[in-house]
Amino acid sequence: YHRDHESSVNSVAWAPHEHGLVLACASSDGRVSILTHKDDNSWSVVPINDSKYGCNAVTWAPYGHLGSTEGDQVVKRIATGSCDNLVRVFKCAAVEGGWEWKQEAALGGQGVGHSDW
Repeated sequence: YHRDHESSVNSVAWAPHEHGLVLACASSDGRVSILTHKDDNSWSVVPINDSKYGCNAVTWAPYGHLGSTEGDQVVKRIATGSCDNLVRVFKCAAVEGGWEWKQEAALGGQGVGHSDW
């Protein structure tokens, strides 16, 4: 089981099946965790810092659609909705020695988008 969050988990979303058995979990502690099932039947966990005010929702970008590739490589992306009224887009990028989730965009903010629940 998974106990890496310090507050309620508000949303979970399975990745498109082409990415394998991968789950994203959004929490009131302001983090999103990406859980990936491994061949030894365990799970790896990668935390993503989203918002200090908490994260309410997470979803995966569709596989194989416009914007989901860079050259001939398929890119994993998630979008989050947080209590700071922002929608953030994160991309899984190759880095030396592995992979890392990086924020690609923050949409909304003062006078744009949502201003309340």
